[in-house]
Amino acid sequence: MFSEDDVLLAKQARRESATVARIALMAVIGCLALLTVLVIQARAEADAALHGPAVPAHALQQQPPLQSPPVTRGSGA
Repeated sequence: MFSEDDVLLAKQARRESATVARIALMAVIGCLALLTVLVIQARAEADAALHGPAVPAHALQQQPPLQSPPVTRGSGA
């Protein structure tokens, strides 16, 4: 049989190990969340590099449509 002091010491050790386990679990969850954010960011940067820089919508509306220069035929040079 445990004396009263031994029982209290054993309970405290169990609480400490549970606290350590919770801290470790939270650290693992935090690392996974950070890794997820970094992977999403890396994919977004890779897609942006493939498609080129975005042009603002107002810049597209202000430019006149492109026209090809007139072709002169028969100049005979």
